[in-house]
Amino acid sequence: MALRAHFDKATGLPGPRPFISFRFFIYTDDQDPFVGLMHQVLVHAQIEDSTTPIGSAYLPGTHRFERSGAGSGTKVTLVLPIDLPTLRWLEERRAGRGGVTFYFDWNVLGQSETRSGSAQPLQNEQVSLAIGSTPFPVNLPQEDWLDILREVRYREVAIVEIPLGQGDASILARAHEHLDTARERLYRADDRGVLVACGEALDVLPNARRIKLTKEYGYEHLLQDLLTPIFDSERKAERLGRLFSGVRQVCLSGKHDEAGFEGRPIPVDHHDALMAFLMTSATVAYLEQLPLEDRLLGGRAGTRPTRSRRRTPRPRTDGGEPAQAPAATQAPAATPAPPPEPAPAAPAVVAEPAPAAPAARRRRRRRPSKPSSGPDGGAASEPGPNP
Repeated sequence: MALRAHFDKATGLPGPRPFISFRFFIYTDDQDPFVGLMHQVLVHAQIEDSTTPIGSAYLPGTHRFERSGAGSGTKVTLVLPIDLPTLRWLEERRAGRGGVTFYFDWNVLGQSETRSGSAQPLQNEQVSLAIGSTPFPVNLPQEDWLDILREVRYREVAIVEIPLGQGDASILARAHEHLDTARERLYRADDRGVLVACGEALDVLPNARRIKLTKEYGYEHLLQDLLTPIFDSERKAERLGRLFSGVRQVCLSGKHDEAGFEGRPIPVDHHDALMAFLMTSATVAYLEQLPLEDRLLGGRAGTRPTRSRRRTPRPRTDGGEPAQAPAATQAPAATPAPPPEPAPAAPAVVAEPAPAAPAARRRRRRRPSKPSSGPDGGAASEPGPNP
């Protein structure tokens, strides 16, 4: 005799002690039904290589295991109590990567029913899956496990809403497909794949305009050209362009596995993947509200917009100097500005003799006069004796 169980769904039940209910369809491969009088179910959980016992699950009452083709099947609900320290242990091991796998070791004490109605001896039978032995696994993916955490009121998880455009005609409709791919990879803990999908979602804009980005005309310049006419503010468009370009640069670390000075590739963990997914979703949701169709479809395909405010690199000669350097050195020699310089110096030369003339006159005034020997002099007034 083989007793089988087919897993249906799991839900969380809040309370002082959280419960997780697992619903199964039970059936048997034997011709006669089997009546389960008592169930013993031991459960343990596994995350990657870490395993911990959870405890016993309860299934009170009597249940019939019948042939699978006899009807819709019998549904039973196992109730598994799980305490908060165990939930914290599971979350620490899971660390936001993937879901949780529960293993059920299920034994049933009961007896078979016969058409004659004769009593059958009690039997201890194991319950297994159709393709496996006991204990059989029940894998809860990440999205189901997050719903259980919210239902038992252990942790709330934020849900990102991205407003969609009008039908498939939206420029960013392709970006939504890449975000769905990034979300699926996030649930599978494919961290580097999440960054790759987010980068492809952001590259929808240059692909729609058929522009190959370069160092001279990068992603931020494309965003500036698209957003400046919309906001009528070059400063706002420039800052948004730098912001979105930074988000894209983070996503490129998943696609371009660059090596640093240590010779190792750039490490990417689940926190990086979650940040890239949230920031890319916010970027797409922001751009979705802007009229980008006219700006993207208005330009000619394969042409790059010209930006007069951005300088182009000057061609350099073999010596390393710019090609326009000789013209700049000849400019001062060709200007006739120096000849008028002596004009203001002429009055200074003429003004030099002016203070010299009074100095000569002062020297003449200081010169004493000679005494005269005329009749007015004292010595000459007395007549000399006659010889």
